[in-house]
Amino acid sequence: MYGFPVPIKFFKHYMQYLSQFVPNLSSQYEKFSGFFGPNNKLVPGVTKSDIPLKIVRSGIPPKYRGELWRLFCGVQKKIAENPGLFEEILEKHKTQTSEHTWQIEKDVPRTFPYFNDIEFDKKLRRVLVAYSWYNTVIGYCQSMNIIAGVLLVFMDEESAFWTLDNIVKEKLPHYYSSDMEGALVDTEILEDLLKQYAPKLYAHFTNCDIKLGIFSIPQYLTLFACKLPKETTFRIWDCMLYEGSKVVVEVMLEFICSNQDELLKRRDDADVVTFLNRQLMQIFIPEVALSRNVLVHGIDQKSLEDARIKYTKIVSQQAKNQSNQTMELLEAHMNTQFSWGEVKSIYKQFLYLSDSTTETGDLPKISLSTFKPLIRHVFPKWTNDEFVSWLFKAMDENKDNNLDFRELITGLNTLCKGQVRQKIFLIFKMCDSTNKGFISKSDFTQFLDVVYQMYFPDNDNHEEVKVYVEMIFDRAYQKSCILSLTEFKEVIFIQPVIVKCFQLETTAPLNQVVISDKLLNIIAPDNTL
Repeated sequence: MYGFPVPIKFFKHYMQYLSQFVPNLSSQYEKFSGFFGPNNKLVPGVTKSDIPLKIVRSGIPPKYRGELWRLFCGVQKKIAENPGLFEEILEKHKTQTSEHTWQIEKDVPRTFPYFNDIEFDKKLRRVLVAYSWYNTVIGYCQSMNIIAGVLLVFMDEESAFWTLDNIVKEKLPHYYSSDMEGALVDTEILEDLLKQYAPKLYAHFTNCDIKLGIFSIPQYLTLFACKLPKETTFRIWDCMLYEGSKVVVEVMLEFICSNQDELLKRRDDADVVTFLNRQLMQIFIPEVALSRNVLVHGIDQKSLEDARIKYTKIVSQQAKNQSNQTMELLEAHMNTQFSWGEVKSIYKQFLYLSDSTTETGDLPKISLSTFKPLIRHVFPKWTNDEFVSWLFKAMDENKDNNLDFRELITGLNTLCKGQVRQKIFLIFKMCDSTNKGFISKSDFTQFLDVVYQMYFPDNDNHEEVKVYVEMIFDRAYQKSCILSLTEFKEVIFIQPVIVKCFQLETTAPLNQVVISDKLLNIIAPDNTL
C-alpha cells in the first residue's frame, strides 16, 4: 500500500487484511472528514482535544495521517515560531561535515533499501543532517533514520524535521542517545509489568537468563517500524503520538503476554528473539497489536513517568557498568539483517580471531592477514590478495588498517544480505582504493582484470576487460574519463562478471544465507567455542 514489500510467506495474511481494510476505509474517512477542509488540510482552529481518542484508535485514514500527526506534535506552532529555520540550518552547514553526517551517509541507503528512491533518500538525508546540527546534544544516533523515514511517508521535510524533534525531546525523551537510557528504562518497566501480569513467564525468563532487552530495545527505538507490517505500525504511531509513549509499553506487554505459551517452551534468548520477530511480522490486523487483554484499562501516562524517574537511577548505574560487548552486539543486531543468534556466533569467531592480532587498544580488531582466510572461506573464489585487500580497505571505515567488529559485521551484512545498491557502493569504494571520490579508467581496468583472473584463471582476459571498460565509460552520461558514484550505479549492470561476483542480479532471501555457520567452520571445526 505504501511501497513497502510484503514477504511472500505472509502475502495471504496481507490479502486477508486488505479484504477487511478496504471496505471499511470510507467509513473511516467519514469519521474524520468533519475536521478537514479542501486539499485534505485541517479546518483552521481544530486542536488535538477536538479529535476523539476513540476514532484515533480506530485508525486514521492514510490521506489524513500526516496532518493529524503534525497536529498531535505541535508542528504548526514550531514552524510559526521558527520560520525558515530548517532551510537556514541546511544552508549554513552545506559545506560542513561531522561524525554525525558521516554516519547519516551510511544509514540513509539502508533505511528503506527496497524503496530504491533517490529522491526519498535526499529528503531523508536533509532531515537528518539538519537535525544533527540543530540538536547538538544528541546530533544523530541509531534508529533516528527509521523514525524520520516513516514520517516522510506522510509529510514534507520541514514537518518531518519538527515532528522528529517532538518525538526525540517530548514523546520519547532519552531514547535517542548513545546509551539508549530511555529504552533501557522502559525495558526495566516492562519486566516489572511482566512480573505483575505474567509471573510464570517472568520466572521462566529469569531462570533461563533470557534478556528481554535484546528484543524490546530495537522495537522501542524503531517504534516497531522494522518488523511489524506497516499499516499496523502506523496505527500504533497514531495512538502513540496522540496518547503518549505509554502506548509503546502497552503494545509490547500485550504482545509478549499473548505469546506466553510458546515462550515458555524456549530456553535461550536467541530462540526467543527469533520467535518474537517472526510473530511480529504476521500481525496484519492492527486491532491485535492494540488489544488490551492484559491491561484492560491501559497504563496511565503519569504513572509511567513516575516509574521512569525511579528506574532511571537504577539504569544510569547499570549503564556505567554495561559491558562494551553487550552494547556492540545489540547495535550489530539492530543495524544489520543478521539474527541475534548469528550476531552472537559471528562475535565469538571475531573474538577468537582477534586475540592474536590486536595491538591497537582496548577494542578487539582483526588485521588484513587474519581477514584473508576468513573472507575466502565465505567466498571461495575470492582468491586474489589484491582483491581481498581492496575489500578490506573498503570495509575499514576509520582507516586504521584494522577491522573492528562493527566494521566487519557491517561489511559481511552488505555482501551476504545487503540490497543491490549497498553492494554497488561497496564495489565503488573497492575500485576507488585511494578515496578520490571517483573511478578512473585505469582504476576500473585494474579492478576488472583481477576479478576476471579469479573467475577465469586459465584465460587471457585483458582485451575483453578493455572492451568492457570502454563500453561502460562511453555509456556514462558525462562521457568523461572518470565515473562518479551516481554514474557507476547506472552502468555497472552491463558488466556480467561483476554482477556474478557480487550477486547483483538478486539479493538472496535471508533464510538462505547463514553466514555464521561458515565462519564457525573456519576457526572452530571441532565446536570448541
